[in-house]
Amino acid sequence: MRRAAYEKGPRDRFLPSSAPELELRGLDPVQDFERIVFLTHHQLFAVETSRGLQLALIKSFAAPSISGLLAHTGEFSARASKRAQDTALMMCEMSETGLASPRAQAVIARLNAIHGRFKITNDDFLFILSCFLLEPVDYIAAYGRRPLTPAEQDASLLHYQGVGAGMKIADIPSTLEGFRRFRADYESVHLRFAQSNVDVLNAALSYNRRFLPYGLGKAVLRALLASQLKDENYLAAFGLAARYRYLRHLVGGVLKTRGAVISLLPAPKRARYAQDYFGADYPDGFDPSQI
Repeated sequence: MRRAAYEKGPRDRFLPSSAPELELRGLDPVQDFERIVFLTHHQLFAVETSRGLQLALIKSFAAPSISGLLAHTGEFSARASKRAQDTALMMCEMSETGLASPRAQAVIARLNAIHGRFKITNDDFLFILSCFLLEPVDYIAAYGRRPLTPAEQDASLLHYQGVGAGMKIADIPSTLEGFRRFRADYESVHLRFAQSNVDVLNAALSYNRRFLPYGLGKAVLRALLASQLKDENYLAAFGLAARYRYLRHLVGGVLKTRGAVISLLPAPKRARYAQDYFGADYPDGFDPSQI
């Protein structure tokens, strides 16, 4: 597969487009998939992609085999904000620089080194990969200025297939629908309530809780999360109460209204780089091999 070359800026990152919608229409979803992923994930739908990736991370905690490992290592309970930020930085590094870049390759090597210390099944890896692929696609479709086009979805598919191949994940689906079928089958078998699900979720939410009034943070965040998860399997896996369901229409309506409003506005001219939003612990940039 030939990868098109594009001008890059500081720290080997792709540069934004002055007319992203126009540029996207002229790109090939195979040859130009990395540029398409950058323009959609970091410029045109940067906020929606960020929310989708956050949901993807949280959804992975609904499988006891995954949450149990995280609870056992103590990483999320001891350093929740840093672990969440590091995950965001590594995932975005690959889409900001392109999978073939030295920094992206260093990220993949680091991910393999971190996960290689533990016994993690291929299905667990594939479930996490499916969440990181599908959640941004679905969040953009629901709440963005427009859904991703088929070509843009194909570009995202190629990107995450490349991530999975670099991590030596087997049986990677060849289509987006294949990923959906795999995830549905996995959810029906592996998602169930466990205390480790709740413990890791609470640890992951702890960082955001500090920005809400004392005593309200946990309840508010769990309620908002329940309104976004929607699927009964995930609500049950986290023990989220049925009373939170009334928020679905309210929160969904607000987000859809936002999407309708921004669809009337010009496309963003600037890109949103992960270092600017998740790099508080690395003010001078980060070395992927040291995370």
